[in-house]
Amino acid sequence: MSDETRTQVETTTFEDEKRHLECEKLRLEIAQLQNWKRRAILQPATLIAAFAALAGWGTGLFTVMKDTSTLNRERAAYDIQKLNDGKTALNEEIRKLSGERDALANKNSVLGVESKALLQRQNDLQANVSRLDARLKEMRNRNARWQSDLGDVSKRLDSLPSRIMIASDDRNPQIALGIIKELRNELKSIAESMAQAVPKQ
Repeated sequence: MSDETRTQVETTTFEDEKRHLECEKLRLEIAQLQNWKRRAILQPATLIAAFAALAGWGTGLFTVMKDTSTLNRERAAYDIQKLNDGKTALNEEIRKLSGERDALANKNSVLGVESKALLQRQNDLQANVSRLDARLKEMRNRNARWQSDLGDVSKRLDSLPSRIMIASDDRNPQIALGIIKELRNELKSIAESMAQAVPKQ
């Protein structure tokens, strides 16, 4: 056998053996995977989950959960409707309160104007009272002067008969006429004082 032939035989044998080993490896992996599937199915967690799913389906748990979910959706829709109704009512209340606020603001403005007018009226009345007080004081002073003048005239009138008697005893009518004239002048000045004491309208 030549070296070349020997090399070909060895290469062919080596490739056949390599293929054979790869096939064997694949068979082992397939067997292992089949084994793993069986083991995974028989695992306790898998069995519990499968049993729970079957039990839930058998007892109607999923139906109850579905009904509960539907009920929760309906309740949420009802709550949303209720909140929307409440929102509408609150908006109406806000609108009404805004109207009342505007009315109160207008009323406050009117009251402010009226208050200013009343304050001006009060100031005018106080000025009038001050003027009337001054006028009353002036009238009291005039009245006091008039009373004093009247007292003087009363004294002179009281003394008039005796003075007239003296004048008539002297048989001098000129003296009596002078006294009467003097008394007339005093009465005239008293009348003028009284006219000044009376306030002008």
